[in-house]
Amino acid sequence: MENDSWTTLLGEYQSRKATKMPSNKSMFVLGDTSCDSSTLIAKLKGCNATTAQQLNGLLKFALNERSFPHTLILLTLSMAAPWNWMDQLQYWMKVLDNHIGGLEIDAELKHQCMARLMAKWQSYSDLGSDPLRNSPCKRSNELVPLPLEDAVLTSNLGMEVIVVVKRSDQMATLRRELNYREEHFDFMQQAIRRAGLQYGASLVYTTVKNNINCDLLLQYLKHRIYGLPFGTSASVVEKDAVFVPAGWDSVQKISILYESL
Repeated sequence: MENDSWTTLLGEYQSRKATKMPSNKSMFVLGDTSCDSSTLIAKLKGCNATTAQQLNGLLKFALNERSFPHTLILLTLSMAAPWNWMDQLQYWMKVLDNHIGGLEIDAELKHQCMARLMAKWQSYSDLGSDPLRNSPCKRSNELVPLPLEDAVLTSNLGMEVIVVVKRSDQMATLRRELNYREEHFDFMQQAIRRAGLQYGASLVYTTVKNNINCDLLLQYLKHRIYGLPFGTSASVVEKDAVFVPAGWDSVQKISILYESL
């Protein structure tokens, strides 16, 4: 976990918007040490990677009953080792689920957080066509919720999750050294998207090296944490720049990838 770096990042933004931004929001980064996120964090902060520090094993101190409803989880994976994605995703989500289960969270509060997550997913619309659609600026009675698919939010933790696949530039290495083809990347994408459905997770591929989706990720984080307007639509065509916002995906959309397998 790298909570101190993210806290600093959010704190810097809050300080510039002190009169508007709530101060109780937090975000925690989960991921194996092989998925070193310091470079990405530094890119988002606009500083050198050496300034980003890591904290490990402090989940029990960082996520408690008070911070639970105000916390976003960012789970990092690496394109350098896509064969580890599913194991890492399942491991960290189990750790998170077990920790939440051990907290003395009021039952009504937990229900409200779960319902809020469902409502966000159901009220999603194409952000590109209406940047304010998912902003608090929109009146709630203008949103028509759609029913959830059976595969969506089957493991509703009451916390928003964003899965970030780092180092998407490594696709070139996988092609060159391991003879990966487009079918491999399609299979990987459908697998992580399908797994993300059960948690209602967003998905973003990034690479600091080629500056792909770094700015998009920062703007999307501000949107999901603070409710600020966001105007970028989903993108799954460019293999190294995938962006799947929460609420956009479905089993039917994922099945399109099967055509190339």
